[in-house]
Amino acid sequence: MTDWSKDIARLALIADDLSRIRQRTCEPNNSSNPRYHALSSAVSGVDKALASLRAEDA
Repeated sequence: MTDWSKDIARLALIADDLSRIRQRTCEPNNSSNPRYHALSSAVSGVDKALASLRAEDA
């Protein structure tokens, strides 16, 4: 079994950072804003990677 705990923790921080950046820099806060949409997609991608690593680490 591989220990992904450091990678999981880092990716969780990245997702949090991206979310904060999105909240701080995007107006309007919806998908009509291209930056908001791009940052939301980035958060979703990181969340999917996290879910995969967490499942494999379990």
